[in-house]
Amino acid sequence: MFKVLDTESGLASEVSALRNPRRLKALTSELGWKIYQELAKAPASPIDLAKRFKIHEQKVYYHINQLKK
Repeated sequence: MFKVLDTESGLASEVSALRNPRRLKALTSELGWKIYQELAKAPASPIDLAKRFKIHEQKVYYHINQLKK
């Protein structure tokens, strides 16, 4: 764990460091990263994401499952 200071609020919060770089694998794919960014903005269903990216819904489910792991 390490502390991160939010310069705007002045509050410190604890963040756990990634101990295993393999956990980042889901973010190395372009589509996985796009899905991650969209979900960081606001919650969305896999169906909505599939429509937004014009891809098959199953691909979205695959990448979401990879991000969960």
